Amino acid sequence: MQYPGGRLDDYTGGEPQPPPFYDEDEGEAVVVCPRPTTTTTTTTTIKTTTTAVQIPVESPRETGLASENVVSCYKFGQKTENARMVNAARDFCQRIAKDSLIGPVVKSHEVQFDYNGGVGSVKIKMAIDIFDECEFPYTEALCMKYFSVPTDSCDCSGINDKHGGYVKNNCYRFKIDPEWSY
Repeated sequence: MQYPGGRLDDYTGGEPQPPPFYDEDEGEAVVVCPRPTTTTTTTTTIKTTTTAVQIPVESPRETGLASENVVSCYKFGQKTENARMVNAARDFCQRIAKDSLIGPVVKSHEVQFDYNGGVGSVKIKMAIDIFDECEFPYTEALCMKYFSVPTDSCDCSGINDKHGGYVKNNCYRFKIDPEWSY
């Protein structure tokens, strides 16, 4: 049996089977080739220029070195209890929690106490000076720690009778000072 393109046995390795294009009607078995097509390809080149813009980056600021802390005690003037010093410092530290603490800047606050150990009333003045090129990395614990240095390091004879003072290093000065309140 003849099929277009060769004998039937050429397709099957010897077994008589129709080629893949076989139709029941042998006379219609015709190979149809696809028509040649034409493809057009257009290439467009777009030239782009990218300009890098350098955004100035601020140099990192210094933070205070605890190894450079120096304490100065007032030793005279109004004194008060440790608890009032701690409460005043906590109030101040909470107030500055969301402030920008990048130097140069000064933050100050005072807290009034109507009772001062039976000897009138007292106001406690506090301030933080952050020097130029410095930044205070705020946490309430760190703020309280700095205020505790002049409170706990000065007037060491007991927990009360605190006159205050300040602690200063390469970047900050934390001051706490109880004063008479009239």
